[in-house]
Amino acid sequence: MGVVRRRQYCGLCGQLMFEFYRSPDGHFGIVDDVSPYHDPARGEIRCPICSARYKLLERIDPTGVPVRKV
Repeated sequence: MGVVRRRQYCGLCGQLMFEFYRSPDGHFGIVDDVSPYHDPARGEIRCPICSARYKLLERIDPTGVPVRKV
């Protein structure tokens, strides 16, 4: 399986927030420019419509569990 592109929608209002890709080794990357809605210090992104905040993942393991940086 190669790189898969997906879209992330807000769970509260349904707004399309950004498009991202997932590589076979579990890494993620954002396709769109989300700089106005991204807080790098907290690792969060907010919905441009309702301002709900979501934690951005860097990677997941093969079972789908988020891998956290230590």
